[in-house]
Amino acid sequence: MALGFDFGGSKCAVALGTPDGVVLDEAVIKTSAYKTADALVEAALNRGCELLYGRDVAAVGVATMGITRETGVDLAPNVPGWSHLRLPAVLLSRFPGVPVRVANDVKAAHRAEMRWGALRDRGASAYLNLGTGVALSLALDGRIVEGAHGAFGELAYAWRPDEPGYGAGRAPLEERLGGGALDRELSRRFRVGSLAEAFALREARPDVAGFLDERFAELGWWIGGALLVLDVEVLAVGGGIARHLDVFGAAWEAQWVSRLPFLPRITRARFGERAGVMGALSLAWEA
Repeated sequence: MALGFDFGGSKCAVALGTPDGVVLDEAVIKTSAYKTADALVEAALNRGCELLYGRDVAAVGVATMGITRETGVDLAPNVPGWSHLRLPAVLLSRFPGVPVRVANDVKAAHRAEMRWGALRDRGASAYLNLGTGVALSLALDGRIVEGAHGAFGELAYAWRPDEPGYGAGRAPLEERLGGGALDRELSRRFRVGSLAEAFALREARPDVAGFLDERFAELGWWIGGALLVLDVEVLAVGGGIARHLDVFGAAWEAQWVSRLPFLPRITRARFGERAGVMGALSLAWEA
C-alpha cells in the first residue's frame, strides 16, 4: 500500500492506495481546525497511520502548495507557519526506512493524470489547476518540467503593468481571477454566494453571465499566451472550477483557434477535486 497526503489551503486529504490507482480508504481534515502548520501535519500523519492500521506501507507521497525545501516551503502564503515547516524531515522521522517523495500539488496532480487519468500516453501535455489558486504544469516526453527553482507554471504571480507582484507579497492574477477572489467579487457586486451558484444563474442573470464571460475571457487570454509558448498536444483542466469547463472551455477554444498556430485538445482532468491526493499517491509509487 502507498499513503498519500495532499496539503491544501482549506483542507488536507489523506488516502491509502494501490499501484493501479485504486483508493482503499481516505479521510479529509479541515486546515482551519488547526492553529499551526505543525499541528496540522501532526494530525494528518496520525490520520494516515489510522488508515494504515495493521497494514504495511511501501511508500509515502506528499502533494503540497508551493515549493518544498529541506528548510521550509516557498510560495505558500495561505497557511500560517507553512513557509518555515521542515516537512521532509518530519515525514522521514515518522516513516523511517520508507521511501518518501514531496512535490508541488499541481505538478503532482499532473503526474496522476499521466499515470492513471486523462493524460496517459501523451508526450507533451499541460495540466491547469483552477481552484482557489491558478497554476499550470507542463510535461515534455512524459517528464514534468520543474524549472530552475521548481517554480515553473506559477501563473498566480502574473501581473499587469499597473499591478504590484511577488516582491510586494502579492499574487495579482490569483487575487483577481482565482476561485476565492471570484467568490468574493460575486458576493460583493451581485449578492451571489459562490462561483458555482453564479454558473447556475447564467440564464436568469445576464449581469452575472456578463461578469463570468469577462473574467474567464481574461483568464483564457493568460492561458492562451502560455500555450503559445508551450505547444502541447492536450490541456487537462482540474480543480474545483473544472466542473464548469463545458461553459468556459468553448469560449476559450473560440478565442484560441484564430490565435494559436496549433490548438491543443482541451479536456476535463479525470480526478477533479481529488487530483491532489491522487497526485500524492502517484508520487509515492514513483518513490
